[in-house]
Amino acid sequence: GTIDAPIRDEWKGGRRGIAQEGEDASDAVTHWRVVERLRGATLVEVRLETGRQHQIRAHLGHLGHPVLGDPIYGKAKAPRLMLHAATLGFAHPASGVPMRFAAPVPDDLLVVVRRLGGRGDAGGLGAAADAMGRVASAIPLAPDDDDE
Repeated sequence: GTIDAPIRDEWKGGRRGIAQEGEDASDAVTHWRVVERLRGATLVEVRLETGRQHQIRAHLGHLGHPVLGDPIYGKAKAPRLMLHAATLGFAHPASGVPMRFAAPVPDDLLVVVRRLGGRGDAGGLGAAADAMGRVASAIPLAPDDDDE
């Protein structure tokens, strides 16, 4: 799916949030897909078309599926924010050369995925993240509606 919802430029109550009519905002587009359904959460893959501060967190929270462990846009039901940037890419600001960086999925994220009934294998999560995003990818765990 795609979330096309401008992010408010001003902070309100510790949040960026989705802009309301008339508020100063920046365009924000997030593409997502389900990787694996878990007990009480869904592992999703995200590709950013824009790069706004808190974009993934604000967009998923707006849909009612905040990132697991997010104390600002959701409920902190995990030891930390279960968000991982598997692949980041951008054009070098001086040379314009495409830059790409990858990071392995952290062990604590794999443990949480396994506890929720998922595969929890680094290869599967990393490959899923890499398959969709050539620019930027992230792997949040977003609680299902019935988990709230």
